Amino acid sequence: MNKLARESRERAVATGRLPHEILLDMARGQPVTILRLDPTTGLPEVDTTTGELRTKVVIPTLEEMKDAAKAAAPYYAPKISTVEVIQGVSDGDLDAIIASAAAAAGISLGAVGEGEEREDAEGEAGVSESSSFADKQPTILRRRTVTRS
Repeated sequence: MNKLARESRERAVATGRLPHEILLDMARGQPVTILRLDPTTGLPEVDTTTGELRTKVVIPTLEEMKDAAKAAAPYYAPKISTVEVIQGVSDGDLDAIIASAAAAAGISLGAVGEGEEREDAEGEAGVSESSSFADKQPTILRRRTVTRS
């Protein structure tokens, strides 16, 4: 977490609950206290005798609970990603597809045979760093075998 994100989170925690905590409460159907707004100005209502902001308690509807659950889900469970399976492609063609995708992403790949790893001068295996300043992306040296059905 970078410094700005950490400071923002600390301020949010110090001033109250975080948004994903509120969403989780709403998804569970718990009452939520919100500011009461003046219908003519749209600004929060202020109690003229105490000077405090007026609030009201709202119980979320089933539709609001579903929306809150959808919005809170990424904070509590990882998103499942899809993987494209390429069938009937030779190793050479697959290497060309990978090299093309890597070039489009600005990553340089080193050529290594199936299941092989390159060792560097210190005996480290797996990833190689380019010596060029412009190419500071790690080089991927292993290829996973995909079983075709």
